[in-house]
Amino acid sequence: MTAHRALFLLGHLKKGQRVLVHGASGGVGLAAVQMAANFGAVVVGTAGTEEGIELVKKNGARDVFNHRIHRYTAKMKKSYPDGELHWAQIPHQ
Repeated sequence: MTAHRALFLLGHLKKGQRVLVHGASGGVGLAAVQMAANFGAVVVGTAGTEEGIELVKKNGARDVFNHRIHRYTAKMKKSYPDGELHWAQIPHQ
């Protein structure tokens, strides 16, 4: 429910849009990856371990970046130079 609320009710995600899921290998993040990918969004995620990165990819993310690596955002900017990544804050409730 939290992932759905963030993506669709608050984030107004549309098919074909790119969405960034930070912390995508966690419970809510992984649910967000699955929902967004099944909906038809292009999912970009972050995770802190190689195992997490593989898990997120297996669940539908196109790209996953290791957020524990220094300057990982520079790699993201290089991969997505137009800067178009849709995101919605997933609140803790």
